[in-house]
Formats: sequence, C-alpha cells, structure tokens
Amino acid sequence: MRVVLAAALFVEPDFLLLDEPTNHLDLEAIMWLETYLASYPHTLMVISHDRELLNKCVDHVIHVDKKQLTLYTGNYDTFERERALRLGLQQKMHEKQAAHREHMQKFVDRFKAQASKARQAQSRMKALEKMDIVDAVIAERAVKFSFPSPDKIPSPMISINRADVGYTDGVPI
Repeated sequence: MRVVLAAALFVEPDFLLLDEPTNHLDLEAIMWLETYLASYPHTLMVISHDRELLNKCVDHVIHVDKKQLTLYTGNYDTFERERALRLGLQQKMHEKQAAHREHMQKFVDRFKAQASKARQAQSRMKALEKMDIVDAVIAERAVKFSFPSPDKIPSPMISINRADVGYTDGVPI
C-alpha cells in the first residue's frame, strides 16, 4: 500500500483523489501522510473515516445529503459544529413558521364569516397559500440489525465413515 500511495503522490497531479488513504498503513506512515497532505500544493479530494486526517488535511468539506451538496469551510470538526447549528436554526425556523401559520389560520377561521374582517381573512388566506414551507429537521434513521439466536447444533456436525482421502499417481481418491 505504501508503494502504491508513494507512486500516486510522486507524480503530484493537479487533482488528487484519495479514498480511505490511511487504510492498511501503520501509524508512522499515517503521520507522514497527514503532514504531506496538509501542505499539498494542488487540489486534493479525500474520502475518509479517519477524523484526525480530515481535521489536519482539509479546509473545505462538501456534505452530500438528499441529492444536494453543501459546502462548509474549515476542518471536519468545524463542519460538524456548523451543520449542527444550521440544523438547529432550521428546526427553530420551522417551529416559528408553524406557530405563525397556526395563528393566521385561527384568524381566518374566526373572521372569514364576518363582513368587517372578511377582506383581512381573505388576505391572510392568500398569504398562507403563498408561504414557503420550511422543512422540519428529520433525524437520520439508524438501521438496526437483529439476528436470531441459532439453535443448538449437535457435535459433530458432519461424520464421515469408511472414507479414503489422498492421491494415487496424480488421481484423487
């Protein structure tokens, strides 16, 4: 793995794409790679689960979610903080909008039949229809696997009686 990685790095391409570059490397090689990639002079794209590598080597994170790309500046820890803040803000905006919509709908329901307030009720009903809806933050689903306990297996599982194993003059028995 070191030789393959060294060959790719030696060429020093304008665009270097690395997918899990720390797999199959020892600690010393990982530390060298982090230092090298942190000062890489060209464009570098890294796909990795190694948080340390991402924190030391990247200054932009592109998050892919629901067929959309979102660009964050900073290392991986900064990305996580900013994403959490963005999701929290989105949830608060959703709740605020839901409360506002509910308030407007109550006004419409209460005054749509009164002649003096019918025009205001119509106006608010149109505003409700035109309002862009802020999506609620939906927690990512965790997939849970459960495996049933196996039945007791008798020992031995297979028994072979009166069998010969071997070769005679290149022919298996």
